[in-house]
Amino acid sequence: MSESVFVDLKRRGMLLDAGKKTESLFSSLGFPVSFLRKSVAIDKALTDYLKLRTEFAEIQGTGDNLLANHKIAALYIWTLANYTASEFFTFKGKVPNSGKRIALVTFMYFVIYGILEIDPQDMDESIQDDLEYCLLKERPENLEWLCLTMHAFCRYRGKPTNIVE
Repeated sequence: MSESVFVDLKRRGMLLDAGKKTESLFSSLGFPVSFLRKSVAIDKALTDYLKLRTEFAEIQGTGDNLLANHKIAALYIWTLANYTASEFFTFKGKVPNSGKRIALVTFMYFVIYGILEIDPQDMDESIQDDLEYCLLKERPENLEWLCLTMHAFCRYRGKPTNIVE
């Protein structure tokens, strides 16, 4: 298996894992949500992410398209913000748009946790509130702002990749 195929499978697996965790969390709370594992939106989101990543790496001048974890997380969230929850999940019964949005945001949480290598149990309430504000109340119109937000989470709770070891 070539390295690029392995990386593509790993990226896809990360999104599938985040979707399964979202489905499990909602089920445990009594809100049946089904993650669409074979949704074309997953492949499209990955394609959109890779295009944006390449453009961002060129603008940033990073060699070999290498980016720090917080920038990768920001690019995923930027990409996923262009999709609706119904492209990734099915909902039983009548669910208001705000309820669907929460499922998409929860999906984004798990994507962030996976990329930044944060244990969800390790998030304290103030950081969780900041993340919720970032994803639910602030439309990420400015990618640099989103990168700074993800950088703060990464430095505080994650495993940063942009430091000299």
